[in-house]
Amino acid sequence: FCTAVGVDHSMETLLRTDPEKYGYQAGLSRLQRFLSKIQYDWSLRDYIGRKVFEGGYVRLQPNIFSSSLTERLFHACCSLDYVEARRAAEHRRKLLSGEVDDTAYNRRMAEPQFRLVQEANVIHVDFLWSLHCFNPRPFRAIEVYRRVWEEADLDLLEDEPDMQPVPRTPMPAPLWMKLPGGRFGTAYDGLTDTLPLMTYFDGQADPRASRSLKTGESSSVVVAFEEEDELTVEEDTASWIIWHEYDGLRQRIADGEFTPTTAAQYLLRYGAVRISKGKGAVYHRLAQRGQTFSRLGIGDRVSLPELVASRRFKILSDSAYRQVVARKLRGQIKKFRFWACVAACVQLHVHNKTALGERILTLLEGEREQQQGAIQAKLKAGMMDAVLTLCNQRLRVKENTNQPEEFRYYRAVRARFMRHLSECLKPENGGVIRDVIWELRVLSSAHGTTKTGFYYVDSNRPTAKGLLNRLLMRMVKQVV
Repeated sequence: FCTAVGVDHSMETLLRTDPEKYGYQAGLSRLQRFLSKIQYDWSLRDYIGRKVFEGGYVRLQPNIFSSSLTERLFHACCSLDYVEARRAAEHRRKLLSGEVDDTAYNRRMAEPQFRLVQEANVIHVDFLWSLHCFNPRPFRAIEVYRRVWEEADLDLLEDEPDMQPVPRTPMPAPLWMKLPGGRFGTAYDGLTDTLPLMTYFDGQADPRASRSLKTGESSSVVVAFEEEDELTVEEDTASWIIWHEYDGLRQRIADGEFTPTTAAQYLLRYGAVRISKGKGAVYHRLAQRGQTFSRLGIGDRVSLPELVASRRFKILSDSAYRQVVARKLRGQIKKFRFWACVAACVQLHVHNKTALGERILTLLEGEREQQQGAIQAKLKAGMMDAVLTLCNQRLRVKENTNQPEEFRYYRAVRARFMRHLSECLKPENGGVIRDVIWELRVLSSAHGTTKTGFYYVDSNRPTAKGLLNRLLMRMVKQVV
């Protein structure tokens, strides 16, 4: 809808001169006028920024439409679709009964002339609302959509004719709010999904159950999702969720069982929404942002003046924030100069091979060896676990030959074993594989009685030793 002009005079002329022919567009014209009148009403905008700036501050300045206004516009669009569908159905009835002539125009008008909100759009909107925690109730878009089409609960913007256009004014200067903690997110929010870890052994290793995303210096296990070249919604799945799955979710939503982000995770897990390739971490951060503000009770349902007056958070004017950033930058420059001098001094002593320089080199070498030792110890533990898990699952498959899921899990375990083996065979980790081979020789020896903690390995010792010997020979060949 174009809001570059206040009134679409061409549309108004058509509606006034030939209402019978163009009357079906009256609702669209009203929606366009409504948007034109409110486009400079800054109180109807969301004001919370999406980025954390220097010092852990978030910008507070009007940007997109607020969640309540967005919901009303969505409701209005669905209502216009409903009214147009009823008009077309009535016109078709008249055409079939002979009340109107059978002409090309009447046959065309017997079909809806527009559809603003398709079922795939409903799921797309629900996904975005849930991702940003726009509404405390998940699946709100489905709820509104079904209210319109099942109960004829309409919002046709009847208040628009009485509204006065809001004069054009400059956008208010930004304020800056200190974010508690200085960042968004924890290890257990966003799209993080602990369900596979609780219900599925090694669920984090199966892409059908979960995904692993690199988030900064660590990784997070998030809900399983599918990827496309761009964000897409599966139309058939969207229809099924709206008209069938939602019936089972409605009461659980009313009981407060779900959090706002539940809808986004549900739609990703279900495969209804497929996100853009390589954008998983972006959506994870967006969900973390929405949940952070939801926990803090910050949102556009609380007006900006109310938030400032509450004094719950440190809020600075634009000029005051610029002064804070300037002081911080000056401090960082001083710190950089200090450490640059320290680094130059160290390099001087190392280059001249002084006693202090030799001591520094010795300490650095010790730290490097300690770090490498910790890495190799972790690799060794992981390799031993992979070997014993593989043996245990192989023995388990022999006892459960009629269960295909056991074979699928065995293949996953075997793939993990091969990944660990390839990592241990790297030149810098040469000592790890030798330590693992030695421990396996002890376990598979004729007199080995050490308990491993793996049920099938410990209870079928002779068979397990045979499997361990075969794996041992395989690893020896790889080393040789």
